Amino acid sequence: ARALDARPAVEALADRAVAAVVVEAPVRLEPRALERSVVALGEAGGAPDAFQAELPLVDLDLPAQLLVLGRVTRTGAGWDSGQVTDPAWVRLDVPLLARGYATTVLLPATAPPDAVGRLVQALLARAPEVGPARALMDAVEAERAAAPQLALATLVGSPGLDAAGTKAYAEVQVRAARTRAIALLNQNQVEEAVPAFERWIRMQLVANDTKYLVTAFKALVAVLERRLANPDFARAAETQEWLLRVLEESKAAPGEVADATIDLAYLYSRAHDNAKAEATFERIITQLTAAGDAVRVGRAWYKYGLYHREALRYEQAAEALERAISIWVRAGQYDKKEIPADPARALREVGEIYLNRLSDPVRAKRAYERALRYADGAERRVGVVIDLVRVARRRGDFQVASQLADQAQGEAAAKKLEDLELSALIEAANVAWYQGDYRRGAALCQESLTKVDRLLKALKKPQAPSTLSDQRQLLRRRIYALSVCGLVSMSQRDEEQALEYLQQALRTSQSIGDERETATQLNNLGRVYLEFGRVRPSVESFQRARAIDERLEDRYALAYDLRNLGRALLLQGRYDESEQALTTALTYAQEVRDTNNELRARFALGELYAARDRPEEAAATWQAALPLAEALDVKELSWQIHRALAARARAEGRLADAETSLLEAVRIARSITGRAASSALSPDRTAPFDDLARLYLDTDKAEAAFLVVDQARLLAQLELLDDARIPFRDPAVPGLLGRLRAASTASTAEALGAALRAADPRVGALVRREAASSLAARLPEGTAILAYRITEGALLGFLVDGRGLKVAQAEVPAADLAALIQDYSSRLEARADLATVSARLGELLLAPFAGRLSGTRRVAVVAQGALRYVAFPALPLGEGLLVDQASVIQALDPAAAADALAAPLGPLAARPLIALGGAPSNEAPLPFADRELTVMQEELPQVVLVRGAGADRKRLLDSLGAARGVWHFAGHADLARAATDPLGGVLLASDGPVGMLELLARRTEAELVVLSACRTRLGGRDPDLDGSDLLSLAEVLHLAGAGHVLATTLRVEDVAAALVMKRFYRAARDVPAAEALQAAQQAVRARYPHPAWWAGFTLSAGR
Repeated sequence: ARALDARPAVEALADRAVAAVVVEAPVRLEPRALERSVVALGEAGGAPDAFQAELPLVDLDLPAQLLVLGRVTRTGAGWDSGQVTDPAWVRLDVPLLARGYATTVLLPATAPPDAVGRLVQALLARAPEVGPARALMDAVEAERAAAPQLALATLVGSPGLDAAGTKAYAEVQVRAARTRAIALLNQNQVEEAVPAFERWIRMQLVANDTKYLVTAFKALVAVLERRLANPDFARAAETQEWLLRVLEESKAAPGEVADATIDLAYLYSRAHDNAKAEATFERIITQLTAAGDAVRVGRAWYKYGLYHREALRYEQAAEALERAISIWVRAGQYDKKEIPADPARALREVGEIYLNRLSDPVRAKRAYERALRYADGAERRVGVVIDLVRVARRRGDFQVASQLADQAQGEAAAKKLEDLELSALIEAANVAWYQGDYRRGAALCQESLTKVDRLLKALKKPQAPSTLSDQRQLLRRRIYALSVCGLVSMSQRDEEQALEYLQQALRTSQSIGDERETATQLNNLGRVYLEFGRVRPSVESFQRARAIDERLEDRYALAYDLRNLGRALLLQGRYDESEQALTTALTYAQEVRDTNNELRARFALGELYAARDRPEEAAATWQAALPLAEALDVKELSWQIHRALAARARAEGRLADAETSLLEAVRIARSITGRAASSALSPDRTAPFDDLARLYLDTDKAEAAFLVVDQARLLAQLELLDDARIPFRDPAVPGLLGRLRAASTASTAEALGAALRAADPRVGALVRREAASSLAARLPEGTAILAYRITEGALLGFLVDGRGLKVAQAEVPAADLAALIQDYSSRLEARADLATVSARLGELLLAPFAGRLSGTRRVAVVAQGALRYVAFPALPLGEGLLVDQASVIQALDPAAAADALAAPLGPLAARPLIALGGAPSNEAPLPFADRELTVMQEELPQVVLVRGAGADRKRLLDSLGAARGVWHFAGHADLARAATDPLGGVLLASDGPVGMLELLARRTEAELVVLSACRTRLGGRDPDLDGSDLLSLAEVLHLAGAGHVLATTLRVEDVAAALVMKRFYRAARDVPAAEALQAAQQAVRARYPHPAWWAGFTLSAGR
């Protein structure tokens, strides 16, 4: 019959006494709501109304001693397939009892109908005699062989009605239920453990065996709250309510009831039932305060703080946690030998809120230092030290961060705290990335991934260490490690590797069902896509992150998503959408009091308004952002805001205001340490120096402009020296360099420079600054310094000679100039036609100074960035080339240029020489390198030659350290690693590579080092990517103490090197080194005109 026809029949039986009701039609049980459970009595004849096809179970209102539901399925899990794994978890006691049913039997729909029929007949026959519980057990046993599915048959009993049979059944089952629940939990089968614990609880209640009832309730809450892949907080709160009722009915101790109430309030908050959470917290805090239970008052405030944190009310969260800590301090909780868990956690959790949510590293540092004072064991102490690593990193104190990370890692290893050792390792990698030490960061990343994979493997063993019991926590650490590895690879300009790491992190986040972490990794992927100019996939990644956080209703995360999305849309030129995203991001950030995202959203909005030619709105937005940047000490944005406001002031003719803003931007940029914040999407930190120099040039302050450009050069040099691996002679040098970087006055800078020269002369020589007028006074007649600076919109050129300073500006964008030099470099390497591109470079670099260069015999060039790829001797000047008129040297800075011109390196005839040559067996042979050494001996008989296998690592380093005159290396150099590590270049000795750090550690007093190998004057990047002054092997040897270095800017051929070297050493017997190189270049050019044969050799002066 259809359900429509069944209702009158049910109503007709309502007033009759019924011994048993058997429902043979399918029954679909809703796990938590009897009112949504239905009896499917038949098809509705095509009618769409379910009323005609389904009879709600609550309408089966027939008082009876026994209800048999013969074909049970459950909604939400296995309904369509008809499978019931364990229907005993369905909580039907109370609602069925209310309708008069004493006992209900549930039979799975998967059992064969004939077996079900036999079981029902046996049950009905024996129930009056032995009771339904015993009758069910006997009937199931009889059918077990034919229908094993009936082992899932479940009896739901109501104590007091047929109590004896129900209790007997439960007593038999209670121990088995307990064993199964605990076993499933220990096996980490948490999904299956939930119904098992519910069955154990039910059996205890029915059997009136409540010894472990509270334990079972607490375990079930813990599983629902913390162990499930997708925690079920609503169900956990409902279970906690049951637990609280049990405690109250059993007259449990007031403290136990209070603890359960506090936990219930917090579970309400996790289930987003904020009204109940607020009311419960307020009630229990009032009760406990009146009772004078300070320890539990503190615990209530602690959980209240966590509730505010979940609700994204971070100020209130911090206030509540501080209140809890204060109460616990007065109650003596922190004076105990072993501090309880919640007070210990509170100390760190408030620090985490200060650091990551309120962007207040100062308060975070105080909070963690307090936590460290109270840390009562190695595990807690190491954990807090790792927190302090994060604080130091956020504050830009990378040296302290690195030291703390090493300390945490060492102590964790000593105490065999492998999970904390892993955390310290990952933090050390992150610090290395922020410092710009990408080589170390990459190595630490690989080490951390190896370690976490080993620990994950250990979890699969039967007896894994207890500290490694939570696989999800280890997987989260793996995600963090992969994130850091991805960002390190991004900074190393390895897009493919960066994306691979971050996609792994994304997949792992998805595999553990962590949606918040998934959104984080999507943001990281979007950031990498943006960094490499792939705007479209970046937009897609940010949109996916936004969709997740919208579903989670996480406004804090949405502010971050939308800010990133708005910036990407801005780069796409989708201005309306960008403005909407950024405006919404700003609103969300303000709502949740996330000042960090508010700052960044305002800054991005200012960029948008500027792009849309709305300068007033842009300036107002940046003005509003500036106090936030200063309060949060976000220097990377502070200087950019000052620079943007200066541009506005300059456009309005307020030149004094523009100068003030730029000076402040310069001051801030100089104080920033580390390199990870630098991005291809953001201007270089030296940009405000360039703007200030151009402002000075436009206001006829050429001397001031020259000094500002030299300040920019000094900042770049200091960034390169800011590397913990460099072995300085005096341990005071790093501190002096840091103070010099932030020096705000010329007198302070000069005093620090003098201190540096005293501590380590080779370093002090690299950081000198000298006014153009002072340089001019030191230059001999017929000499000149050419210094260049590439800015965003122009090439700045400075000529200093005995007559003073001359300046030229060429309005050429940096990108266009980089493309021109890339074309030039490619053509030079390929020996292709250079006429057009050389002419253009000559126009930009030499033509503006042609008049002053007339009659100049010696020129020192201070070249920046990509300009180091330009072969200056081969540039056209007048009717010929520069090499026809003058000798050319390179210098690291203007002061070194003046030194070299005033006191040039003289002839080599009387100087000691040592030369090493050859190639390792696994490298391409260099037959002309051996010839090169022979020619040296012919020209300068005093040379000591070391060939072939004798030119090994030890001999190379020992001879360099002992050199006083000339040290010559003819062989291979490898700069592959220098593309990602400024100190990654190597010279190849016969038995292996000799790295830059080894050269620096050796030190030398050689007057001239000759590096007859490929590209030894350059860093590892191509000119189109060379936005900074990367270290070259030549510069490293200057830093090691070499006075002059003869090196190459090309991949020189073996024969070309031999040709130039032969003529160089022949001429150098009688004339200074610079003129000898000029003569060699002229001689080779006469036979081989293309500059690739002769112009790639440069002589540089360092001190």
